[in-house]
Amino acid sequence: ALLEGGFEVDPYQRGLVNYNQRNWEPALASLLDYVAVSGLDYPPDSHLFIAQAYRALGNFQAAESELNALITRFQPDDGTSWALAHLELADLQAALGNVEGAFATLDAFVEDYPELPQAADALHQAGVLARSQGDIQRAGGYFTRLANNYASDPRGAEGLFSLGIDSYVAADFPTAEGYFTRAAQASGNPEPEAGTFWLGKTLLQSGRAEDAAGVFDNLTVLNPNGYHALRAQDIQANQVPFADPVGLTVPADRDAGRAETEQWLVETFALTEQPPLALTLRSDIAADPRLARAQELWTLGMEEDAKQDFEAIRVAYRDDPLASYQLAVTFRDIGLYRSSIMSAGAVYRLAGIHPLEGPDFLARLFYPVYFDDLVVAYSQQYDLDPLFVFSLIYQESLFEGFATSSASAQGLMQIWPPTGEDIAVALNWPDYRTSELRRPVVSVAFGTWLLNEEAERFDGDRFAMLAAYNGGPGNTATWLDGTNGDPDLFVESITFSETARYIKRIYEHYHIYQTLYGEP
Repeated sequence: ALLEGGFEVDPYQRGLVNYNQRNWEPALASLLDYVAVSGLDYPPDSHLFIAQAYRALGNFQAAESELNALITRFQPDDGTSWALAHLELADLQAALGNVEGAFATLDAFVEDYPELPQAADALHQAGVLARSQGDIQRAGGYFTRLANNYASDPRGAEGLFSLGIDSYVAADFPTAEGYFTRAAQASGNPEPEAGTFWLGKTLLQSGRAEDAAGVFDNLTVLNPNGYHALRAQDIQANQVPFADPVGLTVPADRDAGRAETEQWLVETFALTEQPPLALTLRSDIAADPRLARAQELWTLGMEEDAKQDFEAIRVAYRDDPLASYQLAVTFRDIGLYRSSIMSAGAVYRLAGIHPLEGPDFLARLFYPVYFDDLVVAYSQQYDLDPLFVFSLIYQESLFEGFATSSASAQGLMQIWPPTGEDIAVALNWPDYRTSELRRPVVSVAFGTWLLNEEAERFDGDRFAMLAAYNGGPGNTATWLDGTNGDPDLFVESITFSETARYIKRIYEHYHIYQTLYGEP
């Protein structure tokens, strides 16, 4: 519009706009014009954008020339584009089939400029390239250098771990043992328990059961309630994931153990107040004008508006253990369950303990069984373990019936509206509307029906059921392929980090629910 109006437009900006819109040809034309009229006074980014546009258009040779021009004409202190050009050049060389040239480019860059932050990127890129070529030993060298020389970068440990999985799948257990050991010991590893767990599995496969038991026992000591420790316990007990249900016991008195919990709070946090601690809110909380407004909105049925003020209060007092406890009870009593759970969680955070290390009443506030009549009834209808369903609801919505995700999934069990339409047809649900998903009875009915569908599709495999519920059945079938029934290989094969994390968190929730509510 500016051009048509006779206004002058900066060709670099015009090229950049087209580049970001993936309009490669006009982007290329504008950027080439800009470089041509600028002499040597232009940013190095120009060459990088031109190279990437050429590559997108299939002109690899021209792209390579531009990258070499950038590297030749500019210096390391001229900006990040100079360093990025080396990485881009290596990637282009590999795409052209010159894999050894790509390694040479990356090796030279790391050797000459180890102080640049892109040197770690180069080692990672080289390791990924070597792994894609099936050269496990070469990849191991790159990932080891990355882990050793750039200790805060987690990609070194992640790369070593992936090579351990490759070696395990190939039944090369001595090599897998080495990689898992290095991954677990890498200082930049955000999840060392994974390497330790797989080291134990590798030792088992190598016929070293006693050594494996020692590794698993150590894992249990380090983080007894974490996913990998729980899986290690299952393996040692020869149990499949989500072992047979133990039954469900819901306390008849939902306040059972409350007095003991409040005495624990007094002693743990050296409170001057004495039980009962939550019959009323503390005066400063009760006088908060946000509370009166929230209570009025809640009474009027304006739940989401009320929640904004309730949540503001919860956040304001999240570092105050007594206030958080009082709010957890208050929110529970009015039915604002998610905020109640998060307030109870604040108490555990401030105490620095796991839920199973504290008093039962507080644990049940943090891990409740709300809507148990619906969950039990529909679980029985579809032969599902109600504790499994509770664990899923906890992860999906924290029992907030009006919860809506960024992807528009709704309700306790977070049903996506198009899926809800399909389920309503299958169940012949009367007078169904999308807004019905916010009703607990509808969400639980639809969610358990969907879980049952996934159970039938994947022969009752709980990990696969959860993966399908979160990541889709088609993806799940792909992830299952080649895992030979190994649930741990299946989890590692999942390419959606959210889905893998989803399964692990629900596994941990299930352990807590079994401990709190499982029949003796």
